[in-house]
Amino acid sequence: MTQSIETENATYTNIPTFSYEIEVTGNLPVDVMQRGLNDRGITGCKVVRDGSGCTEVVVAPLAPCQTAWEYTQNLCAAINSIGRNELGTSDRLINSQCGLHVHVGHAFLEQGIDADEFTRESLAYMTDTNNYIGKSNGNIAQREQHERLFADPFDFEQDRDFTLRYWKHQNQISSMLAPSRSNNRFAYPLTKDGLLTEENIMACRDREELTRLVHSLDGSSKFIALNLKTIQTLGTVEFRQHQGTTDADKIRKWCEFLVNFVLHTSEKRLEQGTTATTTPTPEVLPNASGTGNVRAGTRIAVQYDMIRREEGATIQEIVDFTGCGEQRARSGITEIRDRIGHSAVVTHTLHSEGRRNGDGTNHTRYTVLPETIVEGSGMTLTPENRRGGTSIWCGISDQRFEWWQGRITELAR
Repeated sequence: MTQSIETENATYTNIPTFSYEIEVTGNLPVDVMQRGLNDRGITGCKVVRDGSGCTEVVVAPLAPCQTAWEYTQNLCAAINSIGRNELGTSDRLINSQCGLHVHVGHAFLEQGIDADEFTRESLAYMTDTNNYIGKSNGNIAQREQHERLFADPFDFEQDRDFTLRYWKHQNQISSMLAPSRSNNRFAYPLTKDGLLTEENIMACRDREELTRLVHSLDGSSKFIALNLKTIQTLGTVEFRQHQGTTDADKIRKWCEFLVNFVLHTSEKRLEQGTTATTTPTPEVLPNASGTGNVRAGTRIAVQYDMIRREEGATIQEIVDFTGCGEQRARSGITEIRDRIGHSAVVTHTLHSEGRRNGDGTNHTRYTVLPETIVEGSGMTLTPENRRGGTSIWCGISDQRFEWWQGRITELAR
């Protein structure tokens, strides 16, 4: 249970993970920041130079728990102390270039994993290796950690739903943050240029299409308020919109807000069910290993081209055109089915061809469908009468809601 998150209006059964990156002015060099943290006994993070020219403190993955919040307090106190020593005042740590980037893990913790124990193990792993614990695409040790610590990765429907909710409430989210982050070139809003709509978000058939759509707002770079590209590279969803800060309380409240945001989608708006995925069939036949395509001009490639035509082809037509034997042509059909899926190749029998009698070689026709529908199990939207709302405040406690409303009023002045 995520008991340390103040969401008494909702009960969640999963424990998410998150990490954050605190950007400070590049006038504080990486080595100075790293040495200052070491001198103050702060571990569990690394310091890098960000692409925007800022010095960035990258924190290990955490789970929402007392250990995480105490670590955040100690880290921010150390950074502010370094700022006073090196710059004369901690007020000079943050400039308009700086942001706070929060990564929410793309999988919940495995059932039975304690949030505090995970956080302590993750901080220690970062200290020892300068790397993230449990990366699903990391080295062997990290992949073994991932299997031990994490449940299955999020379903595409989860990604789509919190993308839709963020887009739908983009203006409200922007009001919670500094005005400089409303149309920031390092974190463009999802409403930029009016390119995203509910229709084209819901029309996406898979995560690749959704990522391509969202990142069309910034010419395919990462500079979007909601960065989906990190799903593939880091196993996280990156929320980039918050302004730079070294205030531990603000960092905690924003992290808790995002964690609740993802939990509400996952547990109150979606449920396990039957899914149907529409997938285009390949224009070129994949090779046997699945690592590429067959060579153009080979008999199997020509046979594939023939049955991809709208009218398809009979065994006899394949034999006549390619010069192969009847048995080889039939084996070719089997081989094509094995590579692109049996349901993708339709057999039109004698009777469907309007023949009552005759040779199947001449009259049984094969065609490759332009696309196939594959049914499986996965997350689907809960029926509307049981589905949680899209509001960003769903699951947020009265106390947190009041704090955010005060913050919105303060920023609007």
